[in-house]
Amino acid sequence: MKGEFMETFVEYDDTKLCPYGSQKPYSACCKLKPLKWGYAGDGKLVKQIHMSPDLEEALKKTEQLFEEYYGRKPGKEDYVLSFIPIYQDEMLFNTMQAMQLAGIPPENIYAYYKTNGLLLCSLNDELVSDKDKEDFLNYCAEYRRAIKEPLTDSMNTLQFTALGNELLISTFDKSKEMIINSLNDFIHRHSNEPTGIYNYEMKTEIDYLLFSAIKTIKTIKRIALIVNEQIPECIHALGRSLFENYMYLNKINCDPTFFKRKLLPKIDKDHFQFIRRKDGKIDHYRVSHIETGEIYNIRVVISDLKNSFSNFEDQGLCDLYYSNSC
Repeated sequence: MKGEFMETFVEYDDTKLCPYGSQKPYSACCKLKPLKWGYAGDGKLVKQIHMSPDLEEALKKTEQLFEEYYGRKPGKEDYVLSFIPIYQDEMLFNTMQAMQLAGIPPENIYAYYKTNGLLLCSLNDELVSDKDKEDFLNYCAEYRRAIKEPLTDSMNTLQFTALGNELLISTFDKSKEMIINSLNDFIHRHSNEPTGIYNYEMKTEIDYLLFSAIKTIKTIKRIALIVNEQIPECIHALGRSLFENYMYLNKINCDPTFFKRKLLPKIDKDHFQFIRRKDGKIDHYRVSHIETGEIYNIRVVISDLKNSFSNFEDQGLCDLYYSNSC
């Protein structure tokens, strides 16, 4: 954050529309607030905001730190807050997490995220333009409308995120440990490697199951890292990855021939190879047996996996992940 040193300042014309975009004259908008719009000496449009005594004192202390460290006063091109590393995305999500812990209403957090960091409260009410206030309040209303919509087969993104976050917060930590412990037990029972099987070739059905267990553990650990950050896009993507893994395992359990027909030809490089099309590119849906020349169609479509589900809950999850856009 750099400071602007202005030797000259010419205030904005009262009769012109306010630069904030309210479609009101400057005299009826920002000029009524404790801030000013105007032009610097180079003709650049700038905004001046009156500093509170607390902020002024904090900046003086920062200036003192700068002088002690560099042996001079900060100049025009120096960063004012040079001792505080600022990364926009990190600040945004850290603030959202703090807002959740503080009990801030979720619609306000949503509006904060959608406006890229606008916090609307009584302390800054006079400094926020009418247009920005309107945007913030509209996002709050958008959140409330979406959450109150009746739950249907085509759940909207906000409902999915809100319900998912609530479930993650309430059950994830306990469930995570139980699942990971169970999968680790399975790996150690069925692996010949005492320390796990992170470098191996899959040639049998048990190899594939071990691979699936490891993949699931890694995915769950990734979800654990982002649960507190409440990043819906990442949680949804990783959740779909877990569910897809589950669909394959369910298909293997329901159809004893599925692994040999669809998966083994794809992973057993000693006996199978991908077929090349006429243009020389690899056909990722067809392989041939190296010795017999027999051709296998290894393409797997979601509808085939879904048809193996015997309950509506799993079918509903499949529709949620693959039919609706989140």
